[in-house]
Parts: sequence; C-alpha cells; structure tokens
Amino acid sequence: MIRRILCLFLVGSLLIGSVIGAATQEELKIEGSTTVLPIAGRAAELFQLIHPEIAVTVKGGGSSVGIAALINGTTDIANASRPMKQKEWDQAAAAGVNPVEHAIAKDGIAVVVHPSNTVESLTFEQIAEIYTDSKAQNWKDFGGPDLPIVVVSRDTTSGTYGSFLDMVIKKVKGKGARLRPDVIYTGSNAEMVATVEGVEGAIGYIGVGYIKPTVKVLPVSPEGVTYVKASVATVLDGSYPISRSLYMYTDGVPTQGEPRGLFLDFIYSRTGQAIVIEQGYVPLYHIEKVICELLFKAVGTEFIEK
Repeated sequence: MIRRILCLFLVGSLLIGSVIGAATQEELKIEGSTTVLPIAGRAAELFQLIHPEIAVTVKGGGSSVGIAALINGTTDIANASRPMKQKEWDQAAAAGVNPVEHAIAKDGIAVVVHPSNTVESLTFEQIAEIYTDSKAQNWKDFGGPDLPIVVVSRDTTSGTYGSFLDMVIKKVKGKGARLRPDVIYTGSNAEMVATVEGVEGAIGYIGVGYIKPTVKVLPVSPEGVTYVKASVATVLDGSYPISRSLYMYTDGVPTQGEPRGLFLDFIYSRTGQAIVIEQGYVPLYHIEKVICELLFKAVGTEFIEK
C-alpha cells in the first residue's frame, strides 16, 4: 500500500513538473514577409537548439500582414522586405505601438523568365512597359521569340511587390504608375517561381534567395548601358540596381534578456548571418564558408548552402 502511494506521488510530481515546465516556456511569435521567411524559419530552428526554453513560431503572409500583426499586438516580431510606410507608422502611433526597425540582411529582386525564352536582357524602361502597358503583348518586340507575354507579379501586400514597384516601375513611369489589368498575382516567391517555370511566355520577379535553375535570370539596366544579373555577389558589391535591405520590426527596443532581444542578438551573430548566407541572401558582413560550417557544427547541425 505504501509502495503504491509512493508510486502515485512520484507520477503526480512528474506530471506537475511537466505542467510547470510547459507553463514557464516563453513564446516568441514572428510573422510577415515571405522573402524573410526562410531566414526567420531557419534561425528559429537553430535558436531553439540554444534556447529550448523559448518556443518560436514563424509565419509568412507578406510584409503588410506582419506589420499589421505587430500593430494589433498579435506578433512579437514583424518580418518585412521593405521599410514601413507612413500610413503604417501613423496606425502604429494611434495604437500606442512604437515600431523599431532592425535591418538584418540584404536582398536583390531578380527579373526572371522561362528558361526557353531567348530574350537576353531588359532595361528598366522595357520592364516598366511590359508591366504597365497592355499593348506589350509579344516577346519579339523586346528581343525575344514570337511568343505572347504573360505578366506575373507578387500580390499587393508583398514587400517584394512594393520594392519592385518603387525601384523599377515608378522610377520610369512616376508615382502614379499602376500595373496592367491582366497581371497574374501570386502569393509568395515560391508560387512566382512555379508560375514562371510553368508558363513559356511568363515574366516575374523574385528575391535572390529563391533563384532556381528552373527559371532564367535576366541582366537588367536602369539606363540601358551596363547590364547586371542578380546574384549574392552583385548585391554584396553594390552593382545590382534592384537591391534592398530586409527588416525585422519590434514594438520598442527589446532588452537582451527577453525572447525578442535574444532572437535578434542571434540574427546579428555570426551564426545568424551564416543562416542568411545558407538561405541564399546577402549578409551584413562577410563570413567565410568554412567558418559558417564550423558555426553550424557548434550548434549541432549542418550548413547546407542553397
């Protein structure tokens, strides 16, 4: 009888301990840009190896979705592939939220077509014409094959969409520029790649971290003089003209001991920037591949560069 009571006591103690352990585990919610998603997701995976006491959840949805979630208090960190807009700053102020911007990596927006397309390069003016003018119907007018043009864009909540519009389309057509009505909108970089690789006459744009052999990256030029193809190297050396910073936003400045602060410290660390490299993006500072491999090995995982 005594042994049975003791056994029940021990089981009860273990259950109580488990409940207390689960209750004391802190949560960190991250949401937003699908461009930043691979970095945030991989960082969460490695971060939890170091901090098992913090449960991290990461969701996409787009930059606008993440920033809105930060403003309404449903996420701790908002991922964005563009700076916050003035109306978002105003909404945050009205809600008593103080967004703080953290630039965590760099990226380039690659202009891509189907691999069979023989077009060799495009100027900003040509890209803007294709994306805004419904009369731009055939690739033969742009140095390509006799093939109908299928224009593909990211959805309007995407930071990639906003950056592409600002850095290319509006630069040529002005602030009031709008995309043509027959554009096909996609919800993510991965969906964009799938659409372009599956449609012979398609043109789209993606972050350099999503470049695959199944799409053809076109060299581009703002003025039609020097043409540069998007890559990690050309973004890093500043020669690629459609490049940008990637961001994480928090409400206020995180302290070092809290989950947000610990996570951002991890992102800025050499291991965090090695994740940026692994996922095909451009780090804030140079790290040799051999160092990346050693850093990943130190946390018990493997560095698998895209």
